[in-house]
Amino acid sequence: MLKSSSEWQEIVKDYIVIIDPDGWNRRPDKWDDSWNKEEISFEEFMNRAVISTCQYIWQHCNSIDEIFKTLENRIKIMEAQDVDRG
Repeated sequence: MLKSSSEWQEIVKDYIVIIDPDGWNRRPDKWDDSWNKEEISFEEFMNRAVISTCQYIWQHCNSIDEIFKTLENRIKIMEAQDVDRG
């Protein structure tokens, strides 16, 4: 499943908020494409998030590993729903 980074951020916003997006192309002439138009997998989004400055929301989980597992499970459910619809 591919989505733009802004779409992935909306999905993970209750767990992770990207503050300084070091994993994306931040050049003024490339930022919009990198964040809003380029479609990437959830795995690629998380790879970029890991090298960025993020705020982790602890209200739902007790560790970063738990946040990542929770999000992976959420994405698996979304992918299964897409297959069922398709």
